[in-house]
Amino acid sequence: KRRGRLISVFSTKGGVGRSLLATNLACQIRKLTEKSVALVDLDLQFGDDAIMLDMTPTTAIGTLARDCEDKNEVDYELLERYMHTHEPSGVDLLAAPPRPEEADYVQERETELIIEALKKHYHYVVVDTSSQVTEPVIAALENSDLIMLLLTLELPTIKDGKLMLELVDNLGISRDNVQIIMNRDQPNSEIDLQEVEEALEQEVLGGLPSEGDLVMPSVNEGLPIVLSHPESGFATRL
Repeated sequence: KRRGRLISVFSTKGGVGRSLLATNLACQIRKLTEKSVALVDLDLQFGDDAIMLDMTPTTAIGTLARDCEDKNEVDYELLERYMHTHEPSGVDLLAAPPRPEEADYVQERETELIIEALKKHYHYVVVDTSSQVTEPVIAALENSDLIMLLLTLELPTIKDGKLMLELVDNLGISRDNVQIIMNRDQPNSEIDLQEVEEALEQEVLGGLPSEGDLVMPSVNEGLPIVLSHPESGFATRL
């Protein structure tokens, strides 16, 4: 049985570029490896991955969770009905519920069943979490081979990042499975990167440049930067 690698993208607050990173990461992995890639939108109330990929899915994770409520395993025939292929990249998307109230259908057990099924049928699974530490998010984090913690060079975000790393420790997740990424990385920032690493007690893997002239058109047009501008600083650093 295939055991795909699960990568969770987490941020401690909204608006720092988590969905931007997750969607572009999934497309970049697919492009570079030519392996099967699934993208899961686990921002259950206000997920935007479908919009960012210019997709209109007819099914979503909330209904899948209800369908597997009484099951001990999710078979591929059931899973396949809920996956929608992003044609420009080949990434398969499991979309967030279309309405916020449907988030309640997805609990810890259902999340674990869905993740287990995805890891059996895809080489890579990228999970776009919410910024809230819910039971489904914890289930994703605990089953991740890699957690990408996305921060920005702002004191509140860094403070929350430290709290998140403490939570990771309390969950028994190895710090080796956590990589810290700085979004909107600017060389002239008032906050020194070394100070951030000392505060977090962990090295920052790298930074993604602030390229608003590319980001906003990408989001509005629903075409990831790694596809529209593969030579950009954002795409090459990713």
